[in-house]
Amino acid sequence: MKIVTTLSKMKMILIGFFLVLLFSPLNSSAKKIKFNISTIVPAAEGYVKVKSDSNKNYHVKISVNNLAEIERMEKTKLTYVVWMETDQGETENLGQLVSSTALFSSKLQATMETVSSYQPVKVFITTESEINVQYPSRQVVLTTDRF
Repeated sequence: MKIVTTLSKMKMILIGFFLVLLFSPLNSSAKKIKFNISTIVPAAEGYVKVKSDSNKNYHVKISVNNLAEIERMEKTKLTYVVWMETDQGETENLGQLVSSTALFSSKLQATMETVSSYQPVKVFITTESEINVQYPSRQVVLTTDRF
């Protein structure tokens, strides 16, 4: 008799688990989008991860390897800035991308995480003469396709 009730409880737990999986929002899973190969910095490679949360905010994580030091770019450019095109057709400055070398490696790495209330449809990185610019410069170092 105990075996039957234990099996019944196990079935109920499994059914509950599958129902939770079935009705959980599918759009909360993270999208991983690779940057296209750059003509300006061909060795640079990286990706963008976008994940929405229950408050309809979008967590954006950028990771780039082999990005040239900003000093090697144009003399007037002082920083890399990450931009996002939104589903509303706007371009938003997400902030400065700071590169550094990894421990025990000379490979340059850069990461950045931010949250936006706008849904991103494209992410790109430009070289800029200051951090708080309102519009992106013409020199796009890395870009994704629209997603």
